[in-house]
Amino acid sequence: MQKRTVSLYSIICLLLVSLVLRTVVLGQTFTSDVLESAHTRTLPIGTTRGKIYACDLSPLVDRTANLIAAVAPCPAAQNALRTVLGADAAAAITAQGTPQAVLLPAAVNNDFIRTFSVPVRTDNTTPALHLIGTLDSSGNGSAGIEKGCNDVLRTAGGSLAVRFQVDAVGRALPGGDKVILDDNFNATSGVVLTIDPAIQTIAETALQHSHIRSGCVLVTEIGSGAIRAMESVPRFDPQNLSAALQAADAPLLNKALQAYSAGSVFKPLVAAYALEHGISSKTTFVCNGSCRVGGTVFHCWNSKAHGKETMAQALKNSCNTYFIRLMEQLDTGDFLAFCKAIGLGSPTDLSGGIRGAAGALPSGTSLRTPGARANFAFGQGNLLLTPVQLSAVYHVLANGDICAPTVLAGMTDDGKTLQPTAPRQNLRLLSAKTVNRLRRLLYAAANSNTANARSNRCAIAGKTGTAQSGSFQNGAELCRTWFAGFIPADAPRYIVVVMNEHGSSGNADCAPVAREICEAIAAR
Repeated sequence: MQKRTVSLYSIICLLLVSLVLRTVVLGQTFTSDVLESAHTRTLPIGTTRGKIYACDLSPLVDRTANLIAAVAPCPAAQNALRTVLGADAAAAITAQGTPQAVLLPAAVNNDFIRTFSVPVRTDNTTPALHLIGTLDSSGNGSAGIEKGCNDVLRTAGGSLAVRFQVDAVGRALPGGDKVILDDNFNATSGVVLTIDPAIQTIAETALQHSHIRSGCVLVTEIGSGAIRAMESVPRFDPQNLSAALQAADAPLLNKALQAYSAGSVFKPLVAAYALEHGISSKTTFVCNGSCRVGGTVFHCWNSKAHGKETMAQALKNSCNTYFIRLMEQLDTGDFLAFCKAIGLGSPTDLSGGIRGAAGALPSGTSLRTPGARANFAFGQGNLLLTPVQLSAVYHVLANGDICAPTVLAGMTDDGKTLQPTAPRQNLRLLSAKTVNRLRRLLYAAANSNTANARSNRCAIAGKTGTAQSGSFQNGAELCRTWFAGFIPADAPRYIVVVMNEHGSSGNADCAPVAREICEAIAAR
């Protein structure tokens, strides 16, 4: 019994000794960490996100940089800073005594200053700015690709900081070592968009040459649905988002994704459906400048009487009467289903987290009313389309198949190799015979003697449109004006859509912009 007591006592003593020793070690470690923390200061220099690339893997973001200097304040640092900042600014920085991160106009490097290049995410020169999007105050995406791909872009980024040795009050120690803490700051992985830098530049330049101040341009590749250019105006200043948010014209909205009244750019889709269902393009109707449907009179542009017209002549003249009478020959329920198959009336998923508005289609019930059916025939009434949806419509007209538009080409881990997204399957809606006829009709419409889309440099096919908006300014109704078409007319490669939110006519506002874009693309 006595031996057992002695053994138990010995074990308890050993445990107590072990506990004391462990406490001492932990205390020393804690004290060491505290002392280390007390004698260093980590100065953040900058953070980065994953890259956003164009289709050729050229960067669309982080194209410019600021020079940020980590400064250990001392007389030598002050003398060096004086050469780029002036005496007063240099003195104010070093007077604080603590390590400072300072924006410099030129690089300065010595034993007390280290200058780093910190990328500026976006600025006024960023291509496809509305598509790229914005960041919130915490550095997360709040719009565009930045928001849609936020998780990927956030985790692919990094940070840069400098650790200084400091005294008890936080002042940098003379001669103290600086440690650069680089955590994947120069990351190259990210997302790759379908944007073609050359075509994007063409689109932006054409808009700058125009008087369109609120609108957009969209260029889509036929066959793939890849959006090669997307530009929305007015642009916003990404460095001053608070002012943009307060602006009356909401410049942060990407107008390519918003829905508007369509007008006459919709007429070729009515023609396509009629041709596909056995109605000849030689079918004629008489236009007296207006027509009565039910109890409503519908006028042509300027109430001009076009006389007896074929489909080709009606497209050239943009005759409302012709298309009202043509719609009366169609099964509007089936035509409505045809429109829905293209994606009209539903949100457009462009991948990359980008989503276009649904717009609006009239209901089947409403189309039993003659007036609603007449409005639908020439793109008015309860019909709203986004420029992206209109691009999908003209893909059907130019190629005969539905091709979902996309802005995301894939991903990259190294900034050099594209990992493409899975290809999408296209669904055919129109026969080759109908498509070939439409190409000729739209080429003729875009090349009449009065058409501003007419070009001697390339074969443009397309249609202008001018739609009532129901919005008024200074007593005058604002019109949504359009051009939608494709090049080359006989073997289309690209669809071009131009929209002016506050226009006068599609021929005056949008056709010249489309012509400049088409000619520049053809000349590449």
